[in-house]
Amino acid sequence: MTKPSRSKGQKSAAPQTAQLDAVRKLSSRGQDEQARMRVTQLRARYPDFKPLLALAWEVEHNAGNAPTACLHAWDWAATAHGSLAALEALRDSAFAAGFPALGASAAHRLAQAEGLPVADLPPLPGTLAEATFEQAVAIDLSRLFLSHGRFAQAIDALQGIDHPSARNNLALARFAQGDVAAALDIYETNWRQNERNLFALAHAVSLRLWRGGRHAAQEPAAALRAAQPQRTEDMYSKLFALLQLGEYAALLDAWRAAREAPFWQEGGAAEEAACACFAGVAALRTGDKQAAGSLFAEARALAPDNLDAALAAAALAVPELGGEADAAGGAFHDWFPHDWLAQLRSAAGMPAKETLLDALVRRCDAHPDHPTLVGHLAAIKDALGAGLDEIEALFGRAAELDPTYLFAQAGLARVAARKGEVERARELLAPLESREEYHYSEWRAILMAELEIARARQDLALMRELRVALQELAEQFR
Repeated sequence: MTKPSRSKGQKSAAPQTAQLDAVRKLSSRGQDEQARMRVTQLRARYPDFKPLLALAWEVEHNAGNAPTACLHAWDWAATAHGSLAALEALRDSAFAAGFPALGASAAHRLAQAEGLPVADLPPLPGTLAEATFEQAVAIDLSRLFLSHGRFAQAIDALQGIDHPSARNNLALARFAQGDVAAALDIYETNWRQNERNLFALAHAVSLRLWRGGRHAAQEPAAALRAAQPQRTEDMYSKLFALLQLGEYAALLDAWRAAREAPFWQEGGAAEEAACACFAGVAALRTGDKQAAGSLFAEARALAPDNLDAALAAAALAVPELGGEADAAGGAFHDWFPHDWLAQLRSAAGMPAKETLLDALVRRCDAHPDHPTLVGHLAAIKDALGAGLDEIEALFGRAAELDPTYLFAQAGLARVAARKGEVERARELLAPLESREEYHYSEWRAILMAELEIARARQDLALMRELRVALQELAEQFR
């Protein structure tokens, strides 16, 4: 006798009503994190149960988290075809989250579904160019997906959309996926088509620096210095690029000029806070901790959820963390692709430190033309006690890629001194000591190289002086 099949006509698994009610109870009590966790667990266990998409939207909607509610509403509407409740949720959440074209599109679909007369939706004005309604919806969708790490969906949403804002978002998604060359090509093409597109120009500067150092970034950097921002968003882009270029005095001058510009009061608090945060990092890197603290506090007052400013301000306030304030405000998340960061974070969570090293080596192998990445690998290998020849080769490669990369040159000088090649170490270090201004981490790198030279010469008095100087530097920037 054949065992009867239970697959035919069998209903897909579904959670119990009590489980759904428990989530709603948590949500109604304001226990948002617990409610989210329960929904996530239920969706993992019952992936085909569509009402859980509606419940996920309900939890975020009740929590006042409009962007994530909008994402869940999109998923719900895309899965539950013809659901008026899903379209209503998408309409309301999209408008609340600042995606007006997406909200209007949902309202349009809702009216059609209800048999109401609908008019064609008109083009929308834009900062860089007028957008057809189809373009505006795609741009909103890509923004929604980008903000939640759905980079492949952002790219899909932008297919066939010919608009400068769409191209900017496409480049963001490509970079997040690790396709740096494609992102750079899109940014540069976009800027050359419209030189008012400072967002594209700033990111072109950043990625030119990323791939080939200062020499490679000369042309877009010159254009950026001459650019006159007309909006707060433009100023954000200019300050971001000046920070990457290390032109801190120019950044602070641009920041002061921005605050007197007519457009400044028309911008949003988030952009103004980010600009203040960039200015704070520049002040910190020029040694003005008091001004940096004031600027970070200003950024936090404008936008309390500005994480960079909050971390930097906290680090400055706690002596033991003072040296971390600079890194906290360094926009690290904008400098490396999200896919890379995810791999490195995953590796860092594993017990063997070699796992993290292996992940970084793979990144260097995949992108051998990135001086900062190679320099980081050399420093980590040095800290882990690798052979001097291997460390020297890596620092040499980084210096070859970017001859202005101070940390690579100082690293070469340190290695030469350890090998007993004192005169070569002095020759490598001498050109680095002619500047009038240094970031404290740059000056520390120079002092560390001087200490290695003094140790190679067995100059005990100079070694003591240099150790004191390093200690004073550390105390100054706590």
